[in-house]
Amino acid sequence: MVKVLFATLDIRLNNKIIEQLGLSPDEVLEIENIEDVEEKAWETSTQKIIIGDDIEGKTNARLELLIYHTILALKDTFDIIYVTDYQTNAPLIRKLLDKGFFRFADKENPLDVPKNNKAASEKLLKAMDIDIPTAPTASNSNGNDLDLPIKAGLVPVQYVDDSRSTVTAIWSPIPNVGASTFARALAVTLAKHNRKTLLIEFDWEYSKLARTTALTHSERNLKNLLRNLTRLGKDANIEDFVTNAKMAEDDLPHTHKQAKQRLKKVPANLFVLCREATARYEEEPELPDERAIDRLFFECKRAGFQHIIVDLNSNPNNLYTMLTLLAADERFAVVDDSFATSGFFKIATQAFGAIQLSADSFELIVNKVKLISAQDISEFYDKTPSLALPYSDDIGILQLDLKMEYQEDYMKPIRSFIRRYGLVGEEKKEKKSGLLFMKGRG
Repeated sequence: MVKVLFATLDIRLNNKIIEQLGLSPDEVLEIENIEDVEEKAWETSTQKIIIGDDIEGKTNARLELLIYHTILALKDTFDIIYVTDYQTNAPLIRKLLDKGFFRFADKENPLDVPKNNKAASEKLLKAMDIDIPTAPTASNSNGNDLDLPIKAGLVPVQYVDDSRSTVTAIWSPIPNVGASTFARALAVTLAKHNRKTLLIEFDWEYSKLARTTALTHSERNLKNLLRNLTRLGKDANIEDFVTNAKMAEDDLPHTHKQAKQRLKKVPANLFVLCREATARYEEEPELPDERAIDRLFFECKRAGFQHIIVDLNSNPNNLYTMLTLLAADERFAVVDDSFATSGFFKIATQAFGAIQLSADSFELIVNKVKLISAQDISEFYDKTPSLALPYSDDIGILQLDLKMEYQEDYMKPIRSFIRRYGLVGEEKKEKKSGLLFMKGRG
């Protein structure tokens, strides 16, 4: 069993760590290229990863960028120590600090690392004599370079690192408040902006995606994926189980003419992973191990999906929900503007304390049904919403008509919302080519 994976070419450093940990040769794996770290980490289920500045890369990409993305991809699952020189690599360290990674060490004391908490980061920053970089914030002042408008009652845009894949967890404290609707609208909007997007529905009890979009396939579905989860990355690929509009259209019987017509309007780079469109009740499959969801998202990222959007079960004790929330890069709680729902939200988020999450771990998305001000909503939830959407009964009718895009007053705020991913403006529309015929004068 591999206990430590060394992504460093410094033999003295490796030997020092091996001696301090009392490792035997079969408990150590040394690799030469940073690109191999993720695959070997999952393959060996290593306990610790040591990354050094002297690691090499297979490509011409900047080494510090490869190290940065590798650490971010694995930091929430594996125990990583980045052995580096504080002064030489201060810019990279600052970026990693801003992303919540604090496990740095020097070659003299490679196992002496601070813990991931505020006190440790401040101590580390003081030693390096640098400041924590702040993310850009929107402002209405004339001196702001971004000059982004902010609607009253909403928090400023929260920017996400758009240079890597993002796992977005969408959860609601109670069913039927619009979480699935928001997940679909966000997914189709991102896909229309040329982002390769995967929409996963883990809400096994209230599964609706396949039945209300026609994005269903008899073989390419969540159930078959879960049966083969342990084979992913070996003799099975995530692409074998996801479905897009063309795949779904080809699998549907010829009698489903309306469904086939609707599928033609779905972007080709929008994929789904959900139950097939059957109405029968099925038990939620058991996961093979606690790392199964992490492995799934890793394979999704490796397949090139830029956005992995996950629609979750409302039950805070559901294993799929908990593991997804832990692995997610961003978490949205979708609620309505009811005072009663705010109570459910507070109770449910307290239950997430078992996995070290709280209400502050979520951004709030509000479906506005009543004429209640944003200030009142903020008081209900003790949080300022990141997005408010005008929900109406018409959305349910559109879903029954197998549509994924809804009325303009609902979709427009979402098109503005996705600037957090570095996307601005309307989706690109294909230019129609044709010949222009002109009548000559007689």
